[in-house]
Amino acid sequence: MKRLISSMVLAVCGFIAVNTHAMEFQVNSYTTNSQTAPAIAFGSTNYMITWTSTLQDGNDGGVYGRLVNTDGSFLGNEFKLNTYTTFHQDSTALAFDGTNYLVTWRSYLQDGNGNGVFGRVVSSTGSFIGNEFQINTYTTAAQRQTSLAFDGTNYLVTWHSDGQDGSSYGVYGQRISKTGSKVGGEFRVSTYTPDHQTYSDVAFDGSNYLVTWQSYGQDGAQGGIYGQRVSKTGSKVGSEFQINTYTSGDQTGCAIEFDGTNYLVIWQGPGQDGNGYEVYGQLVAPNGTKVGSEFKLNTHTLSDQDTCKLSFNGQYYLVVWESYNEDGSLEGIVCQYVDTDGNLVGEAFVMNDYILGNQGTPDVAWDGANFLITWQSYGQDGDAYGIYADFIGGAPIIPVPEPCTIFLFGLSLIGVIRKYLKN
Repeated sequence: MKRLISSMVLAVCGFIAVNTHAMEFQVNSYTTNSQTAPAIAFGSTNYMITWTSTLQDGNDGGVYGRLVNTDGSFLGNEFKLNTYTTFHQDSTALAFDGTNYLVTWRSYLQDGNGNGVFGRVVSSTGSFIGNEFQINTYTTAAQRQTSLAFDGTNYLVTWHSDGQDGSSYGVYGQRISKTGSKVGGEFRVSTYTPDHQTYSDVAFDGSNYLVTWQSYGQDGAQGGIYGQRVSKTGSKVGSEFQINTYTSGDQTGCAIEFDGTNYLVIWQGPGQDGNGYEVYGQLVAPNGTKVGSEFKLNTHTLSDQDTCKLSFNGQYYLVVWESYNEDGSLEGIVCQYVDTDGNLVGEAFVMNDYILGNQGTPDVAWDGANFLITWQSYGQDGDAYGIYADFIGGAPIIPVPEPCTIFLFGLSLIGVIRKYLKN
């Protein structure tokens, strides 16, 4: 006769959600002093990563680049972009036009008065197409912090200029041809002029550009995020508009990408979680209207999450930022997949393997198969900051239950349960 025994069953389970990636690798070969603030773009067959290197050109900072293949190998050595080496050249940005890259940077006193904006065309094999050239026409005081996008015919380069609009900094633009010549004159993008409008970014949607920036005091409370549509001919389309909804404190450091339907604008802002800066996003339609509400991207809220960038792969955005103590040691690089509806997909994850010191100022690009994320890391190359990078796949890893230990009738039964969660 069988005995019927009532007993408690206890299953001890967890979840595995690991976004696997290759080993991070060092990009800079010159390691003396600091190499900082990397920027990245993908060409037809390779990436170009650019950065600022201290004293490598013999006089303060210079701007350098290196081509990286999609398997992580290098196409040639690192190379210097600037020929003018007096004082400092830094703060690079770059884009690809289907054949060549255009790299832009700021240079001190090269235009005769404060910082100016300069550029150089570089082929996909790393050879220079012509000489470096000045982009800004107005040279009084400082012009700096470039961003750029390509529209199929020309580039639009944007920057902020001190005093040109009559009141501190304003945002300006200049169209540049594929050969590096100016197309038309420079023009003011920002309309609101009190205080300063700075740190622009720009993307193209197939018909128009959307330029975004931070504007101080315009939303009634320190910094806010604003946008202006600009046509391929350099004329404004409609009026500038506010992107952030939450206005307390400073909303700063915006970045933008287009997904084929809408833009995603991201930025850093304080106070909404009560614990330092955090990363927010807002979808914006090509006509400039908001799509849905602004949303928070970070789940780790200790101290600051800031300095955000993003790229799109046809299905998901990958948003990257620096986060304090999330990797267990000061600043680290954190990533989050986001779908085209603004939903977070999977969990945020730390990208950097080396965690000592600070890893920060990330940037990211997509090559058709993987994302490549680049950042600066302190002490990893043996002397102050160096430039590092790593690949990650185009789709998030969905969490699955890890093996469960089931206790039954006082005995243990080991069963491996694998159930994949649906998207």
